[in-house]
Amino acid sequence: MSNWYFETSGFNYLLESIDFDSFLNTRELQRLKKNELYVSPITLWEIMLTSDDIQSDSLVYSAQNLFSEKLLATPTEIITRYIESPYPENKVNYDIHTDLEIGGLWSRMTTDNSIKFEYNKKHLKDKTSFIRKISKNLPSIINQSVSNNESYLVILSEVINVHYECLRNDGFLPETSKYDGEILFKLVVLLKMLFFVFRVDFDSSVIEKFWEHEGCDRNPTNMLTHIDETYTELYRVGPLLEMAVMAYNQVNIGATNRGLLLDCYHMIYAPYVDFIVTGDEGFDNLKKLESRYSNKIIHVSEMNIHISPYLTPNK
Repeated sequence: MSNWYFETSGFNYLLESIDFDSFLNTRELQRLKKNELYVSPITLWEIMLTSDDIQSDSLVYSAQNLFSEKLLATPTEIITRYIESPYPENKVNYDIHTDLEIGGLWSRMTTDNSIKFEYNKKHLKDKTSFIRKISKNLPSIINQSVSNNESYLVILSEVINVHYECLRNDGFLPETSKYDGEILFKLVVLLKMLFFVFRVDFDSSVIEKFWEHEGCDRNPTNMLTHIDETYTELYRVGPLLEMAVMAYNQVNIGATNRGLLLDCYHMIYAPYVDFIVTGDEGFDNLKKLESRYSNKIIHVSEMNIHISPYLTPNK
């Protein structure tokens, strides 16, 4: 069985190229060919943010009829499952599908088009505006050149840089010859803060349960210290590094934009699927810069979607 993950731009690009009536055929025929087509809560999150409600509903309706009834786990679910049961030699020994309520709802939606999402768009927009602001200013946050007009970004930048210095001086960080370690590990620190402290994900209940289990108080400094001392492997291997490499390459080529961090959220699925289908230049750049993704990231334009009602990569 081959697992195909569609990040949001790949799905949007696909909609421009395939007839809606072909979606159900695509899903069933691909299953016969031992291919499963997946989306994640991050894909759905971005679809829900579509400003035109009618278009948003149309996108959800299309996804219901194309993708697997199993919804991939949220990034926070992936991260907490990873640190609770680190996989040896990249062999995943934990489930990659969501346990959240949205998973059951999504499963029902893929067999019953009358079922719809109920969600607070303003809440999603507020959450997204925070990470988009960080994305747009990521280089200046990392190198401490944020404008004084952006007070909370200045504070964030200072915390990231001080925390990085402490990690380096205390010997928590591994050596790396491939990347500029300062930039890479500052990005890991940022991502760690987004998930473990700010709880910026589709659903924050997972991280709340994690902290309840850990028994750590909710002081941000103590939370970060607890993660560093208890889960040191996060700086050597695993989901946060997978996402940080995406941000690292984007920052290095000067291609930052307000969707950068959500692109990083999508990249957390890279070790768990066979292919990531995209329509985004950022993923194409990553494919060129990181050889391990050369056969995993596929631009939807590379796929044969016109001559048959199912998706086949052009080989």
